Amino acid sequence: MATTIDKPLTQCSASEIELKAFLNTTENSTFALLPYWALHCAAQFASTDNSKLVLNCIHIRTEVGLRYITIESTNGHKAFRLRLGLETPWFTSEGKESILIDAAAFKKRLNYASYVTLKDDGKADIYGGKVSKAKDGKPPVDYMSTIVFQDRLKCCGTYPNLDNIWPTSFNGTLPAVDYEVDSYKIKPIAFNAKYLKEIAAIAEKYGQGYNLPIKLYHSEPSKPAVFTMNCTDHPYMPDNAIMEFLIMPVALR
Repeated sequence: MATTIDKPLTQCSASEIELKAFLNTTENSTFALLPYWALHCAAQFASTDNSKLVLNCIHIRTEVGLRYITIESTNGHKAFRLRLGLETPWFTSEGKESILIDAAAFKKRLNYASYVTLKDDGKADIYGGKVSKAKDGKPPVDYMSTIVFQDRLKCCGTYPNLDNIWPTSFNGTLPAVDYEVDSYKIKPIAFNAKYLKEIAAIAEKYGQGYNLPIKLYHSEPSKPAVFTMNCTDHPYMPDNAIMEFLIMPVALR
């Protein structure tokens, strides 16, 4: 494990100094430091079907060449993705470029939790606290809880390449006539209402402010659609941090 907050101490905020000291004293068995809320979000999109063990997981992969960590999950009908730049403090250890952890461990939300360390013994230590306790607005690094997770990489094998199902472009066309509203001819795109509710709940709770919109991108009714939400107001998020939610449309007969 090797990561530091690269700025000199004289340029660090109080929370960054505290976090730097914390990282320097963390046990060697720790192989990842990640934002807790991101794992909680990803857990809501993982499958609960025990016959799909690999989809019961949150996948954490480090793209060293592209310099980001991806946290992702899916149940086959909807998917979550958040990319974190390889900027301090988030990291995974060398040799841990692909991590599969049991999503059920992070399904329940822990109030005021901000950071989680994953350790080789299958335990995740959670840290955080009320932001009001920190002078610079960043959450403190107070120990909160330990939960047990299962490292599923050996038993479940390779996680699906979700990048293959995320659309890379949207043409915004209306390909066929189905319904007319005020002279606009529209082919509807249909979604499972429960999945829309879950996406909206996550976006409302973890997006940047209640007044910012959640955006929808789609090409045509038979292809996956993507909702996006800005999340840059979370501590240590890059300026372009975006939560992405993929949802498969429902076929209309």
